[in-house]
Amino acid sequence: MTPMHHLTNREIRILSVILKKRYELLEKVKDDSVIDSLLFDSSTRREMEAEVKRSANVFNVVLSKLRKVGIIDENGKLNRKYIPRIDPKTLSNRTEIIFNIIEQQDGSNSR
Repeated sequence: MTPMHHLTNREIRILSVILKKRYELLEKVKDDSVIDSLLFDSSTRREMEAEVKRSANVFNVVLSKLRKVGIIDENGKLNRKYIPRIDPKTLSNRTEIIFNIIEQQDGSNSR
């Protein structure tokens, strides 16, 4: 089964480090606009590059890909729909997939 996001393992790894760093910043800073600016600050980027053991060039190429697929928006911020809502009490994330089943006039269900 192919994933819906069409990211490579390296891109997924870098995205996971970005999301982890965002969560760490969220524990210290409550303002989303400040977090957005700190997240891609040069010192924070160097920390993330070191964590994934990739050069700045490779990291930048992956960030460009994340922009192309809409995970990072044109303003350089993470698209909110890709940020998991982690419950601080349980440190868990609940994901729901909702399907609309439309019944056709002949009584069959559409796909």
